[in-house]
Amino acid sequence: MVNNGHTIQADVANGGVIEVDGVPYTLVQFHFHAPSEHTVGGKRFAMETHFVHKSAKGELAVIGVLHEAGDANEALAPLWSALPNTTEEKKPLAKFDLASVLPADRSMYRYAGSLTTPPCTEGVRWQLLQSPTSVSDAQVKALNAIIKPNARPIQPQKARDVLKEALAKLTANR
Repeated sequence: MVNNGHTIQADVANGGVIEVDGVPYTLVQFHFHAPSEHTVGGKRFAMETHFVHKSAKGELAVIGVLHEAGDANEALAPLWSALPNTTEEKKPLAKFDLASVLPADRSMYRYAGSLTTPPCTEGVRWQLLQSPTSVSDAQVKALNAIIKPNARPIQPQKARDVLKEALAKLTANR
């Protein structure tokens, strides 16, 4: 894991593959935003995790997991015990089950969007899981003590189509 000054990012080797519309994407990294960068029904959440995947052609697909204020997220505990405190500080990624961060209900919103950090490259296939998991106030404060609130301003939907569907073709392979 690395503190890159904007977020805490975990680079992943052999993180598994998802399939989106028949195209395989390999997990390359995941990172955190507090507060969330997405809203649902105008509501922003306490935190959001982005699982960034890349295809053989270099195209990106991101799974977003929303975290609402509530109980501590036990799946994140191994990571939170080793958050890198200073910019460019690197710490070994604690072993944990990536799937444990995902909610049990895998229904999602899908849309074509962009990266949320500059240069905000378009063409990203977003899968935002509809059911949030919990995160404690202490966990959010621990992240924000290291990284200032790092959410991109809410963007207008414009003509962007947002599809709501069950998680059918998005399957993890280990």
